[in-house]
Amino acid sequence: MPDEIAGQWPQVFVGVGEIARYSMVYEQRFKQWPTRLLALERLPDGTELQRFLRSLHDNEDIAVVWPDGDGFRTFSSHHEAIPWLAEPVG
Repeated sequence: MPDEIAGQWPQVFVGVGEIARYSMVYEQRFKQWPTRLLALERLPDGTELQRFLRSLHDNEDIAVVWPDGDGFRTFSSHHEAIPWLAEPVG
């Protein structure tokens, strides 16, 4: 599985774990839930990992973005969470 060889899954898991930890600290300190965003270096090629990343918004309230040209892109299902940051992709 190419995603595993490149270490993409473990990197995403670490990122999601850090977001969860920082969210807990943020909520305790500021008494409100933060906007949660996972920024990727690039969109992975693997369809399973893309499906997992797409599901993060619905299941974990985490939007995912990656660079594209002079801006950022996101999944269309995440667009409402971060309309000020990214253009959606199908």
